[in-house]
Order: sequence, then structure tokens, then C-alpha cells
Amino acid sequence: MILALLIPSWAAAACPEPYLLDDALDDVGLVESSLHGGDSSSAARAAVRLRRGLPCLDEVLPAVVAPRTLRAIGAGLLVEPAAPFALESLGWLNAAAELDPHHRYAPEDLPEDHQLFAVWASAVGLVSTVEPVTQAGELVAGSHWLDGRPLEAARLRPDVPHLYQLQLEGERRITGWILTHGRLPEEALVADASDPTQGAIASVPPASTPASPPASTSTSASPPASTSTSASPPASASTSASPPALDPAPIGQPITEIAPAPWPLERVALVTGGGAALIASGVLYGLSLRTEDRFLASSTQPEIDRWRAATNRLAVSSGAVATVGASALSFGLLFYVVDGQPGPTLRLRF
Repeated sequence: MILALLIPSWAAAACPEPYLLDDALDDVGLVESSLHGGDSSSAARAAVRLRRGLPCLDEVLPAVVAPRTLRAIGAGLLVEPAAPFALESLGWLNAAAELDPHHRYAPEDLPEDHQLFAVWASAVGLVSTVEPVTQAGELVAGSHWLDGRPLEAARLRPDVPHLYQLQLEGERRITGWILTHGRLPEEALVADASDPTQGAIASVPPASTPASPPASTSTSASPPASTSTSASPPASASTSASPPALDPAPIGQPITEIAPAPWPLERVALVTGGGAALIASGVLYGLSLRTEDRFLASSTQPEIDRWRAATNRLAVSSGAVATVGASALSFGLLFYVVDGQPGPTLRLRF
């Protein structure tokens, strides 16, 4: 059943909807809880969703959760009995160990004698035994992240999968790839006309491209060769002459997020007006302190009455303006959604 979930529609339309960071954390938690409860099927399904959804994240994967996320993919795929995916899981676990070699599974995390104890220990033992490889070419202008960490050069470890995210200079859109062969996509590198092969990388066919004929194997149910190298039988995967540098298992080419919508004018007015009102409130309160000093220094009854009234007016006005400003600012920031329709929104994360 898990294998049937993995095979279809890997070259389908790119990211029909964003994959939120909350969705990713939910799937990570589901993998962990399923492994703890011995539910291998649920753990594998959550790991597959996580693997396919990461390139569609609506934001950069935070570096602090990247090791746990990659570890969840590897652990969830490890319990899938299909051999190709078991081999792929080792790569994810090795990548997670590279990011966080100090993590240890506790006895309460997994059932007794679970295979993940030994596999993770082996992954930690391989940390720093493989040097990163530098790819020819310079990175394009913009922001680059590899497994949630800023990437300053085209240099990455070739034997483990990576999540690569790119935000071109001047754009709000973030594009993500799952890399499995240690090479960045051509979109990440500055084109060099003198070297047509610089940064070359096999691309994933778009949704409208017909699938290639099925690979020649002894099993008639084998998936098309163009869908994924990991879905082929182990023999054909090991004898492939030139595996693609970009794993087509994520949803499309390239996997692009939906850029966040700009603030509506109403929200800008609320935030700007609220901030200005708070500043004005501070000015009024400062003036009330000055008139209070004059009130305390007064020696005649007319002066006392005059400065007392002025101080009270300024203090009350300061409080009223502060209330209006705080209300407008809070409404603009917290309760006004980006489509211009007001509505309460509350999101919590633990």
C-alpha cells in the first residue's frame, strides 16, 4: 500500500498548494509518534508526505528544525520494506547526522531492539568522512539555503540528499528542490556562455511532458523510468549509467511556492495610523509631565488651578490616544487578513 502511494504523479503539476511549516512539523511529529507506537505504515506515509512537501514549503526551513525533519524522513522510510526506499532512507539519516551528530534515540523513543538504534549509530559514525564537492560556477544573485542553512558557494556533500531553496534577488518567491546527487540545479548558477556544460543538471519534465516508456525489466508492473530512480528495482538502480542530478520525486519542475500577497491599503493605514497615534500619545504624556512640574511649583491658587487642569487634560488625552493607537495597530497586525477582509486569526506552535 505504501509503494502504491509513492509511485503516482511525481511529475505532476508543481505545488498545487503551499506546504506550510506547521504541516511539516505535524508530519515530523506523526513519524515520531508512529515509530514510538510501532505503526510502521503510518510512519512511512508521513515520511513520504514530508519528503514530497519540503520543496513546497511556504518559507525557508528553519535550521533549528532541519536535523529533526531530515531524520524523520529517513526514519519513516527505513521501516518501508521496499528495498529502494530503505536505501534512500540511509541517505536522509546520514544527512541528518551531519547536521546534528549529537542526537541520540532514547529507549522511550522507539520499541525495544528497533533497527533505527543501530542504523542511526552507524550514520553518526560516518559524519565528516565524506568531503563536500564544489560545483563549477557561481551562485546567482539572491539568497540560497541548503537544509535550512545559508549557502555561500556551490559546495555540498554529494552522497546524501539535501533540501535546496532559492530566492532570487528582488523576488519574494521561494523555489525548492530535493537534490540527491550533489549538484545544484542550473537555476542556481550564473550561466557561462563559454562553458555550455557548467552547472548542467538533469531537469524534471513538466506536467504536460509525456512519460518515457517503461524501463526494460523482468517485472511488468515496474514504473516508468522517468518518474523516479528510487522506484525502480534495485538491480536497475545500481546499473544506471548516469542518474539524474535532480530527484523528480518532489512534485514538479521546479517546485515553486506561492508568493505571499502584499498588504492591502486598509491594513497599511491601520498599522501606520496606530503607530503614529502611539507616538503622539508619548508626546502628550511628556507634555503632561512638564505641566505637572509647573503645577507643583505654583504658589498662588489661580496658578494651581490652571496647571492642574492642563496636566489632567494632557494625561487623559495621552491615555485616550494610546488606546486608539494600540487598538488600530493590534487590529492591523493581528486581525486583518491579507485579502482585505477582517477576521480573527490565532496560530499557536509548540
